[in-house]
Amino acid sequence: MGNKKINIKNPFVTTIAFAVLAFVRPALGVFLLPLYLEQLTAEALAIVYLSQVVGIFIGIVGTLQINASMRTYYFDYVDDRIQLKKYVSTIFSIGIFFGFIFFIFLLAIGPILFPILFKENSLTFYPYGIMVAGANILAAIKTTYLIYLKNEIRVKEFAVWSLSLVLLSVSLQAYFVLALDLGAIGVLGGALGAQFITTLMLVIYRYDLLTIKPDKDMVRESLKFSLPIMVLMVITWISTRGDRFLVERFLDLNTVGKYVLVVTLGGMVLTIRTALSSAIRPYLYRFFKAGRIEYKKQINAITAFSFWMSGLVSSGIVLVGTNLHFLTKNEDYISTAEYYSLAVLVFYILSYTSAFQLQLYYVKESKVVTRISYISLLGLVLGYFYLIPEYGMYGALIMGLVSNVITTVIFAFVAQREYTVPYQWRKTFFIPFLAVFFILILQYVAIQLGWSYSIFGIVQFLFFIIYVFLFGRSDFIMVFRAAMPGENKKAIDNI
Repeated sequence: MGNKKINIKNPFVTTIAFAVLAFVRPALGVFLLPLYLEQLTAEALAIVYLSQVVGIFIGIVGTLQINASMRTYYFDYVDDRIQLKKYVSTIFSIGIFFGFIFFIFLLAIGPILFPILFKENSLTFYPYGIMVAGANILAAIKTTYLIYLKNEIRVKEFAVWSLSLVLLSVSLQAYFVLALDLGAIGVLGGALGAQFITTLMLVIYRYDLLTIKPDKDMVRESLKFSLPIMVLMVITWISTRGDRFLVERFLDLNTVGKYVLVVTLGGMVLTIRTALSSAIRPYLYRFFKAGRIEYKKQINAITAFSFWMSGLVSSGIVLVGTNLHFLTKNEDYISTAEYYSLAVLVFYILSYTSAFQLQLYYVKESKVVTRISYISLLGLVLGYFYLIPEYGMYGALIMGLVSNVITTVIFAFVAQREYTVPYQWRKTFFIPFLAVFFILILQYVAIQLGWSYSIFGIVQFLFFIIYVFLFGRSDFIMVFRAAMPGENKKAIDNI
């Protein structure tokens, strides 16, 4: 890709800023967890999350993932601001068109699909399906502009839009659930209201991005890239969320409610990793373009830091999950304490998968990513059908772990073959993983010794902090040094 010096202003500072902003919304969701645990029964919680899972699928296919092309093709136009403006306008406008057509299609087919998807008669397209459909299609439309802001490294404007959505969503949900006692409808309705208001504000603010004549060549090239991404995301959706449908199919709605609580909290690991991947991607791609060998230390430092952060989130989730008795008196939720150590490991493995996918996306090998994912999906679904009826929640988690490990190994091999990155494997990958894996071992030992899950949760969190101090503090020091005034260039150059 050529070797040239690049000038990235405060890369670690902006990386942290983008990651924090992307994580604010789910973090506030955790903050509101006591509200939902007290106000929603396990059955109502199951309705909320099963509806949201369908909504995520709608968000993936509703705009054909055309916004995904912005992550890569932006860099093809970055040196020509006129063409870049044309490209952003084209993708933004065509996304609105795709989303509108798909929403109309759903109005007709949605009431037919929901009874097929769910055995519970209480889960209906009206009102649950239509609310999540609208919210996720609007989110997909708005994502095009947010990706553009990230690529431009415009942190302040990105923060305004992100925080506006978060504050509106949380405020509306709290009002609908607490004041109006709308339960599951209040949670979903609040999310829809926030998406509608912020999307409308964006269209008014950036009306110059609207065009009735999108560039056909740009759309065609973008779809060549985005359609394989869409297929991959559908596969990922099935592999990471399809288990909820099978749990609902084979078990009762109460168990589904407990399971979605476990995987929702555990899924925060994937959420923070996704946020970190999105934040570090522009810098990694610039380092790749400038020279993988020349910027080897920077690449490893950013990658390792993202794994440590995912690990800290994993340990924090176990701490929260094993101490839910401080948040609720509902025994259904408290009884989930035993599952969190395994759940976070399942999702933590995907952090490594994500790192290798970034390599393949850089060289525009989205089709390779999709083909690999097909392989893992087949085994995963077959495993779910056998293990969930036999072992319930543990069956779903164990199958997810096995599938994710195999998939990550395959991705590592293929990614390094297609685009070799000089990783420091032991320092960057193995040492952070060992800490998260040890949480599971520590739980087994703690329970054998007669400890309560609450005590175990506290001990494992303290252990992780000590582990990070011993083995990962150098990565954190580099980041914090980069954040200090006058130290940025020195810290970055000496990583």
